[in-house]
Amino acid sequence: MVNTLIRPDRDQVKHWLESLEIPTYICDNCQALHLPQVQEMEGVLESRLFVDEEWMLLSTEAEIKPSGLLHLMAELGNINAAWPTTKIFVDIQDDSLPRLVVSQSLFVGAAITMKQFEHFFNQTIEIVEQVIGECHDNGVLVVDNASASKPDETSNIVH
Repeated sequence: MVNTLIRPDRDQVKHWLESLEIPTYICDNCQALHLPQVQEMEGVLESRLFVDEEWMLLSTEAEIKPSGLLHLMAELGNINAAWPTTKIFVDIQDDSLPRLVVSQSLFVGAAITMKQFEHFFNQTIEIVEQVIGECHDNGVLVVDNASASKPDETSNIVH
């Protein structure tokens, strides 16, 4: 079954992810497979796997601090050059903070094996972890306030 060529639909991909012990859930709004393990990464808002007849797309989004936007935009060319098979861009909407989007697609119209899917999935998650980690280390992502360090009470902060 691992080497059998299949044109996977969402149910088949969900089955493959379950066999790899990767939890998912399906959202009513987008019909994508959400990836809670990736969404638990600090700074990540959502991570989804969209499945179509011809392709699948794994997309992960993280909120960008307004103060980090310029720095990130300046580095975006270098970031994309480091991961040439991955599309990394900033999505800016009027009603929310800017988001960093890290995505990778795989064409499945000619069929793939479970091993090919597993390789695609693992490589994409590894790239997401590296990109998000680099952006987190550079301080450009919004992180959960509960996990952010609190300032020392004795420090000289001007209010």
